[in-house]
Amino acid sequence: MSSTAPGDRHPADPAELRAGIERTRAELGHTVQELVAKADVPARVRHKADSLRHRAARRRDEAGGALHDHTPPPLRGAVTHAAEFGRRHPKGVAAAGAAVGIAVVAATRAGHHSHN
Repeated sequence: MSSTAPGDRHPADPAELRAGIERTRAELGHTVQELVAKADVPARVRHKADSLRHRAARRRDEAGGALHDHTPPPLRGAVTHAAEFGRRHPKGVAAAGAAVGIAVVAATRAGHHSHN
């Protein structure tokens, strides 16, 4: 009784059985790989961070290009130099910005107190 009736889904031939088993194994392997990739949260986070980093760099470059295009030619060299300095010394620029902010607040408060 090795043959199958019409409409019966079970193959009669052992070679067909083996081929079906191999197809099922391949599909299962693919499904397992997809599940592992979805479960690998650190890798997904790294991928998302890389994507956002590239997007931010692209926008920064676009903004820099727009700034360059709208800066009068005599000031372009100074703006470029300042941008390069800021990239090389971000902590120094942040400290200088904080110092300027403190000076502005102090001057504003001093001016406010002298009017009372």
